[in-house]
Amino acid sequence: MFVQIMAVLLTAAAAIVDLAHNGNLRANWVPICMQFHGFYQRTSGSVVASFLTVVILMFLVILGACSIQKR
Repeated sequence: MFVQIMAVLLTAAAAIVDLAHNGNLRANWVPICMQFHGFYQRTSGSVVASFLTVVILMFLVILGACSIQKR
């Protein structure tokens, strides 16, 4: 359940990063990445690193489940 919650939170973070990069003209939100130099690169990098962390966590959970099942 924890892994699912982490995946949902990271998906929401990715949506916010996309909104910061592209903006939303219907809501009159301008892209803020053009105003703050390097913001998009840093936030994109942190979201990608978080997704990799969740993948590693899922691998460890599966590995632990297999280890418990063998006993």
